[in-house]
Amino acid sequence: MPVVVSCRCGQRFAANEQLLGQQVPCPACGNLLAIGNSIGTAQGIYVSCRCGRAFSAPESLRGRDTRCPACGGMIRVPGNSDPMGGGLPAEDDVFGGLGPALPLPAREPEIPWDTLKLMGAVGATVLVLVVAGVSIMNAMRPRPEVAATAAPSSATTPAKAAEEKKSSAAPRGSGSLPPPPPAPPNEAEPSAESAVSVSSEKSGPAAPIAKLPRGVEDWYAQPGAKLASVRRTDPTEPPTAHFSWLTGLLPFLGHQKLYDQFDFQQSLAEKRNVVVGAALIPEFLNPLDDYQRWRGYPLDGLALTHFVGISGVEDARNVVAAKLPRTDPRAGVFGYDEVARAEDIADGQSQTAMIAGAGNLANPWVFGGGATIRGAREPLFDKTTGLGTKGVTGGGSIVVMADGSVRHVSGKVDPRIFKAMCTIRGGETVDLEQDAKPFDMHSLKGP
Repeated sequence: MPVVVSCRCGQRFAANEQLLGQQVPCPACGNLLAIGNSIGTAQGIYVSCRCGRAFSAPESLRGRDTRCPACGGMIRVPGNSDPMGGGLPAEDDVFGGLGPALPLPAREPEIPWDTLKLMGAVGATVLVLVVAGVSIMNAMRPRPEVAATAAPSSATTPAKAAEEKKSSAAPRGSGSLPPPPPAPPNEAEPSAESAVSVSSEKSGPAAPIAKLPRGVEDWYAQPGAKLASVRRTDPTEPPTAHFSWLTGLLPFLGHQKLYDQFDFQQSLAEKRNVVVGAALIPEFLNPLDDYQRWRGYPLDGLALTHFVGISGVEDARNVVAAKLPRTDPRAGVFGYDEVARAEDIADGQSQTAMIAGAGNLANPWVFGGGATIRGAREPLFDKTTGLGTKGVTGGGSIVVMADGSVRHVSGKVDPRIFKAMCTIRGGETVDLEQDAKPFDMHSLKGP
């Protein structure tokens, strides 16, 4: 959970708990600040602003009005009298005063983690025994002799094989939605309570994340009317209270059944939707980052994403790139209310970064707004600015370009180069081979 730190210059910011006991420079004045060793005494109150930014307010501001550190607007910090208390929104608030309350479920219906772990362990043991038994039986079974020459199968002629090869090589990003794979016969639909175990069982630490670029490419090839960066249930509520663009990406990553469990007609905080949002999606996670679930009340247990959509460049304190029209020179691919189409990218798809790492500010993948859409602001890849990829040699961030290619932007990159990559019509030309070399997602392997 973030630790609230105050500087003598008057600025406050939320530091990641990994910084406990360390000294870091104040993002406003540069003075060194000591992050407290006790997270229990430094926890703040979760507050979100209409501009889409969220931060932790100190206990001294409980029940009082203060200014948003991103846009400068006035917001209300929840007090002890609020029905949900402890940093939760009041009845007319959403994460600190922004709309109707999100009625998060009580503690009784929590996901039975211990039961799921026990069931997983028993299932794994049974599976190992079955595999071992089958292997022994196959080893003891006499092997039939293989004929010297095999007649060609009538089911697969050379002409048919050539036709299948031709169809499998169809160009990517053709603009049509690929049909979902047929469900196996007699396969029962998973319930919302089993969503976590269904989506988290993947083979190989590097295989899931390597599927992200292709999934994004297929998702982006849909007709524009089907693309939504924030899927709203009530237009009057702020972006953070709605479903993120990553929820629409699930069917293109092989999670159609999980996607079907969402009730998009109900609030994001409705019990069924909260349970689905707790499912770990391996394609959203960096294997080099072990921070995979939100820690602390009221979002405890929600699954995180290590990748976010790029909204453009934020060159001033009160600029939120996701709220700019996509025709603005500072705008990127993702806005809160629209997603720029391929034909809108005047700078070229291969020159435009569409997705970047979330750095030290990983948020639940199900949340919209600033949780999953961010703009580039200096200092780039800083622990408090919300961009970057943990564990990558050379620092910086792994980015997915609008044409589906993947590159590594060095931590030492000239900020002007990265900002130019984040806009769709800035008019710049970038020599990507210098500071954004091609990157193979398969190289992201956990310990």
